Amino acid sequence: MKKIYFCLFVFSLFLIPIVHATPLHNYYTLTLSILSYSKWASNQTPTLCVVEDNHTATLFSHYIKHYGYNYRVNNVIVNDVLKSNCQIVYFSSAIAVNQQRTLILNSSLTTNTLIFTENDSNCELGSSFCLYKKTEKVTFSINLDALTRSRIHIDPRVLLLARNSE
Repeated sequence: MKKIYFCLFVFSLFLIPIVHATPLHNYYTLTLSILSYSKWASNQTPTLCVVEDNHTATLFSHYIKHYGYNYRVNNVIVNDVLKSNCQIVYFSSAIAVNQQRTLILNSSLTTNTLIFTENDSNCELGSSFCLYKKTEKVTFSINLDALTRSRIHIDPRVLLLARNSE
């Protein structure tokens, strides 16, 4: 019996090459946790658009499948974000802050769209949720203006979590 458990343990090590306890892992699980407190139309499968970061889009797809969430994931180029049908836009730290990104953050895209930005000191200028790494912990803050403009209902408990993490 011990041999079976040992074999299963060793086999499981090969099944989880993507899922490891790194700070990046926490960005994805934190984002998905926040999204789980979002209220979407009952017949709608929200689309999470990752901007110009195929690796992050792949990891989000993995976590969504692993945790059983109901989201579609697309990797989009920054020029196509405004034309895309995204309910969630995710800017990883892999994409540089530039004029196009600023235009997106200040555009009408913010209506019915939640925007997440990772490790950006100017995040509060347009993103709904700003994700930060503090020491070994990933935390977030909320831009209430952007969240209000998004018209997406977020459970108030998320607001309290952000307040406690600041």
